[in-house]
Amino acid sequence: MPGPKGRADGVYLSETDLLHFSEHGWVVAVGVVPLPLCERLRGEMDETFSHVTPWQSDNGLQGLSEPHLRSAAFLDLFRVPGLVAACQQLVGHRPRLRHCIALRTTIHPHTALHPDRLADPSTWDWHRDFAPDSIIRHPGTPGTHLTSQAVVVAAYLTTSGAELGATAFLDGTHLRPGTYAELAPTAIVVQPSVSAGSILFFSEALMHAATPVTAARTRDVVLTWMTAPWFGGEAPAPFDIDRCNEPELKSIFAAPHFGDAGP
Repeated sequence: MPGPKGRADGVYLSETDLLHFSEHGWVVAVGVVPLPLCERLRGEMDETFSHVTPWQSDNGLQGLSEPHLRSAAFLDLFRVPGLVAACQQLVGHRPRLRHCIALRTTIHPHTALHPDRLADPSTWDWHRDFAPDSIIRHPGTPGTHLTSQAVVVAAYLTTSGAELGATAFLDGTHLRPGTYAELAPTAIVVQPSVSAGSILFFSEALMHAATPVTAARTRDVVLTWMTAPWFGGEAPAPFDIDRCNEPELKSIFAAPHFGDAGP
């Protein structure tokens, strides 16, 4: 799949990328985050987890909500050239940051005992935050593309495949209403393999699941929810953001506004 072009005019995702997102509800942009930044952010996670207890689950997940409030290093993700522009292409409006999590996933504690059960998609936690008709907007004029007013941006700091907990999707269900039980019989399950430094964008109308890590390695990813301006945010602005002179960076932390007018 073609990666991002990063042209000078700010267009980040290619025509092929946008068509793939329209049809499948997700798209991978390869090699977006510089590997040195990936290593730096993993180090920030190590440092933070050493003195701040992350929230944890019983299936190997450790998470830190709003990591940019603890370390300014995480703001560098939003400075990656074209990242905000890509979100604007997919959201259809100047995006706002709604929520962010630095997530570390280790091997599932039941891997040795129940490998068949962990590999069974029906046991995964399938969900979506919005129904398709709530956030999906179909193109209204020739040459435009489908948009989703809530998009997840998963920046992978480590390589991830099926054994390393790659996010699973019921492909194309961002266009189909219904529950997992209703959709599963006719939908294809996909788990895109993602290299370190790549970003997986997907619509919050797409039925998806966080899948277990069954290999003896760790998956690190920063998940960011980017939405249309009227969704608002779930956290206060990070330190010094009110004095930041970077318009593109500052805009994603701006106060929400309502209606279709405005950026």
